[in-house]
Amino acid sequence: MLRRAALLAALTAACGGSPAAPATDGAVDAPLDGSADDVASDGSSTPDATTTDVTTPDASAPDGTATPDASTTPDASTTPDVSTTPDVPVEDVPTLPLCSRPLLPISGTRVTSQRPTLQFARAPGLATTLVEVCRTRDCASPVLAQTTTDDYLALPSSLAPGVYFWRLTPRNAEGMTCRTATWSFTVPARSATLPRSWGAGLDVNGDGYGDVAVGTVDAAVNNGEVRVFLGGPTGIATTAAFTAGSLPVRNGSFTAGPVVTAVGDLNGDGFGDLAVGLPAANNGDGEVRVYFGSPAGTTARGVAELQSTDGHFGRYGTSVAGVGDVEGDGYGDLAVGAPFAQARSSGDTAVAGRVYLHHGLPQGVLFNPTTTLTGPRGPGGRFGASVAGAGDVNADRFPDLVVGAPGAGSAHVYRGTALGLFASPIATFEDSATAAFGSTVASAGDADGDNHADVVVGGTDARITVRLAGAAGTFTPTPIALTLAGPLAGLGAADTNGDGFTDLVLGESTMRSVRRAAGSMGTPLASLGDTVDLTAAMGLGPALAPAGDVDRDGYSDLVIATRSGAVVIAYGSASGAPIARTTLTPGGAVTSVAGAWGGL
Repeated sequence: MLRRAALLAALTAACGGSPAAPATDGAVDAPLDGSADDVASDGSSTPDATTTDVTTPDASAPDGTATPDASTTPDASTTPDVSTTPDVPVEDVPTLPLCSRPLLPISGTRVTSQRPTLQFARAPGLATTLVEVCRTRDCASPVLAQTTTDDYLALPSSLAPGVYFWRLTPRNAEGMTCRTATWSFTVPARSATLPRSWGAGLDVNGDGYGDVAVGTVDAAVNNGEVRVFLGGPTGIATTAAFTAGSLPVRNGSFTAGPVVTAVGDLNGDGFGDLAVGLPAANNGDGEVRVYFGSPAGTTARGVAELQSTDGHFGRYGTSVAGVGDVEGDGYGDLAVGAPFAQARSSGDTAVAGRVYLHHGLPQGVLFNPTTTLTGPRGPGGRFGASVAGAGDVNADRFPDLVVGAPGAGSAHVYRGTALGLFASPIATFEDSATAAFGSTVASAGDADGDNHADVVVGGTDARITVRLAGAAGTFTPTPIALTLAGPLAGLGAADTNGDGFTDLVLGESTMRSVRRAAGSMGTPLASLGDTVDLTAAMGLGPALAPAGDVDRDGYSDLVIATRSGAVVIAYGSASGAPIARTTLTPGGAVTSVAGAWGGL
């Protein structure tokens, strides 16, 4: 019933209505109506018909409109128009003023089943919907084209592993049609019993190849920069396709470089978006900038700016995470941590810390948070120093959130619902054997193959603990503990050997290697095995992240910062040991890297 309520609310929004703000115990400061005062956008953050294959609506329009003609669609020469699409009459037909739109799986995510169920919100008066599933964005040769009268389609047969695109062409009884945005999802090598999805990759130009982002600081001028490098058939390009410069990174003696994060598709246009946390901006208040994807990739014109609603000194943007679609309305959501929220001065640490959930919208992202979480352990907890999308830990189709509070030595899991995040944690973890436990949190993907997302938590030493989720979101009472040869320097989850089980990748800061613990059925992550061996001259730097599949060979890749200032792309392989093959030289000191999360 909760999922049905979410679908109805989304359909209301698609037809021009204004759904009510979710009822939570957190701060609900704005209606989800996309009004100009509440949507963080510069007016150009959502690509218009001149840069994408679907007209993007304004605040009063539905989320899908009539298919643009060749004069406004850059790929019109390869994208079949309505007259050549199966089940649509050859003669010209008028277009619908209100169109359906896709809902699940959210664009850019990893599904757990090779026969995923595609869900969408149907606009009023529509008789049928043609669903096309394709291997390329232009859908020139669909692998499936099926008409349904329902608001979902359970695929009739299994898909081979890899990236797929899907789109809808609804039609009413009079023959009027429209076409939705084209979305994507990744099919794993093994199929779970129930269709679920979580995680996201940074595919900013929507071509199906994973992209990576790198944040740096130029110490000479105290400015930060972010670069995006695009994936392709031969791997990652060594020249940045996009650079954002002159980012604020210093406030007095406090310096914090850009925190880059792949956040999925926030505005539902089918292109991956990039968020950049800037905790030193605005005199230490902090801010987050969101760069929206488009057919041309990430551009400076598509940027939204979010700032704290809790006053000064909070260092909002210390952590940033894509969560997935918490409410089930078809738009990704964004979590931002501010470990010193509500501080009275720049040195005030006697505060609990907060995390804010910002709701995605067709126009961008809602400026005011729909849910505000306050650290449950009280002052000094630094709640929000780390935050991550947890995936779906209780397999209810709503993504969940994990938040670290290293000052309190704890990590907390919050459940997603049709009304937003549940205000109280459903699980709290502690580990006295780990220094500053909660400094790092992440989704471990589904490491044991039970169709529940798992959670990994680290601190500032060499110990990492993994909590396996089970029925109803309960976690194993005894964690899986792994110990590195040196302090932890980044972690993530990726299927590096393409077997359908998520593997854990861990960086050893005093060493020159990245370790891997393999996921498996029954006894996952039993030991630390394969390494990415970096040269002694490079050494392991401060950041490590999954990169998604940058060359679409079926294996997840890694992006690794080194001490030399270079960034290495390590490619997954059938053996499981990622192979370092591409070196990027972004310039400046690398502070963060991003490419994917949740097992992609």
